[in-house]
Amino acid sequence: MLIDNPDLWSTADSKNFNPRRLACLAFVISALCFMIGLSDVLPDTLFQTSVVVVGAGTCGWSWVLTRLIFKKGLAPTKTPLAITLFLYVTAGFSSLATASQGSGVIQPETNISAALYNFVGVAALIFGALEAASDIRKNMPSIEKRFRLIYSGLFVSLVFTSAILVRSIGSPDTVPSVLIACCVAGICIAIGATVFRELHPLGGQKNRKASVKIEDSLADAAQKVLGTIQEERIFTQRNLKVASLAEMIGEPEYRVSQAITSVLGFSNFNQMINHYRIKRVSKILSDPANNDIPILTIALDSGFSSIGPFNRAFKENMGMTPSAYRGQ
Repeated sequence: MLIDNPDLWSTADSKNFNPRRLACLAFVISALCFMIGLSDVLPDTLFQTSVVVVGAGTCGWSWVLTRLIFKKGLAPTKTPLAITLFLYVTAGFSSLATASQGSGVIQPETNISAALYNFVGVAALIFGALEAASDIRKNMPSIEKRFRLIYSGLFVSLVFTSAILVRSIGSPDTVPSVLIACCVAGICIAIGATVFRELHPLGGQKNRKASVKIEDSLADAAQKVLGTIQEERIFTQRNLKVASLAEMIGEPEYRVSQAITSVLGFSNFNQMINHYRIKRVSKILSDPANNDIPILTIALDSGFSSIGPFNRAFKENMGMTPSAYRGQ
């Protein structure tokens, strides 16, 4: 049984566009170019310089791909993509300098841009390594938990080997070979992780046409939750707890929590309630007839207890402050 909630499908995979697969492809291409640059098999030409620059985005694309694999919603955040762009820009400057010296490998001592490239690249690798383990929860399915731990362990090992160990104690003759081996391992990990996520999607990323078998009791609980929230508008009650909702619909508290996370696709009960509260507030604020109603009054009437949590929740959901939203 499927729960049809249109709000949860806005970032889902479409038939012809899958950002996760594109990020995996971008990472693989970038890693291959990085290996070609390290092997120094191409003559010193503009094409060789271009290959080196394309390979410079490997660290950034690894973070983008990791974000898409382990965060709900397929639209990548701005930060990893901005870091990737920054790596390309700094690599462009440094590769031009190294090309003039007859070397196809970006050297950190070449200039300031190369030093920035190496620093930001290592930072991107570290953030990517931490991404998978950052959201591990006790109620997470065991297969998902194992996947995250294995991915994090392998990623940390590659980061330590390629970015720290080799560059610290490795000889100039062995560094390229070890880095190439790390790239090959990284490509295998990226492809394997992408395939795993396609077969085991996170909650809220399932395609509408996919036939997902959900335990009947859990699906029924989810239907009751949606019905109570949307029809009775209980989200306007202040200090609403999951226990209160469970009592209203006659379901165990643990089952309601599972239905919210597994079926409806929200991270937790508070995120779901705030979702509907912000939806109500934004509808009121967008109506010019309500311009005389103070924002605080609207927030309190929608279930928020104070202005602080409301402002944070509104900006997190809408990307701007309530005042800015009303004035647009």
